[in-house]
Amino acid sequence: AVKLELPVNSWAKFKAYYGQSVSLYSGHDGDWTGGLGLEIQQSPLSKWWFEYHRYEDDISDDGSYSIETWQHPWEGASIHALYRGFDDQARDLQLSLAQYFSPWDLTLFLDYRRLFSELGDLSRQNSPLYRSSLLEQDPYNQYSIRFDKALPCDFSLSGGLGVKRVSENDQDYGNRDYEHADITLSYFPTPKWYYSISGEWWNTDPDSSFFGYSGEIGYRPNKCLDWTLGSSYGNYVFRYEDESQGTLFRESPFIKTYYTSLKMNINERSHVKVNFEIEDDDRDNDYYRLRLVWGQTF
Repeated sequence: AVKLELPVNSWAKFKAYYGQSVSLYSGHDGDWTGGLGLEIQQSPLSKWWFEYHRYEDDISDDGSYSIETWQHPWEGASIHALYRGFDDQARDLQLSLAQYFSPWDLTLFLDYRRLFSELGDLSRQNSPLYRSSLLEQDPYNQYSIRFDKALPCDFSLSGGLGVKRVSENDQDYGNRDYEHADITLSYFPTPKWYYSISGEWWNTDPDSSFFGYSGEIGYRPNKCLDWTLGSSYGNYVFRYEDESQGTLFRESPFIKTYYTSLKMNINERSHVKVNFEIEDDDRDNDYYRLRLVWGQTF
């Protein structure tokens, strides 16, 4: 791939890239991808990004575009907005607002997301690696409000509410209305140690829900290491149907989870995280998970 970045003046940059995508790992050939972008930042409080992206191979011919902005219109406020399109269709819209209230040491976060068109073939994201077996998503509206409040004596309280409404009436595994709420109380007695307890609730349509709570201990001896130890308890209620008998079932399994994780920052752009979990339910089933994650920022 070839990337070009050219400053136009003190507040504008022109960016372009061109290259071969992922044909090495797929059955497609003759593929190429390229894009043009313009970044405008007239002040530290205002930034705009305009981009057009093109992808072609032996079976497809797609183009996408986006408009994104970051604004700080008044003291303590920040706004982020993103609009994306795919070929001749509107794709999605994201709006986020954060406001800090200094008299109460409180921050509020408002978020709205809208998916305009079904994510089926469009979710390919211009990549031949896409497989149609992935779950499709119908158009939806999603809303959330969250808060972060500093409390006396090194405590803090955070949480929020979220709602999603799918445009289509059919509810399946990839498209469900839901309501969600969570709350967390944290305690930071020293710069290195922290403790937290959390509660979480989900309700999905139709007739499935979850309620759980958890506790966690964390230790950060320096900027490179972050260790956590915790446990959680969850109650799942879900509905399923036996098509052969036409019978509707509801189950309520209780699940306990114990976990520990260690995150190590290799440098400013790379980190490694190791996570180990033991899951125990009321059906005498035990599950063990060991995950190793490498994170890279470009």
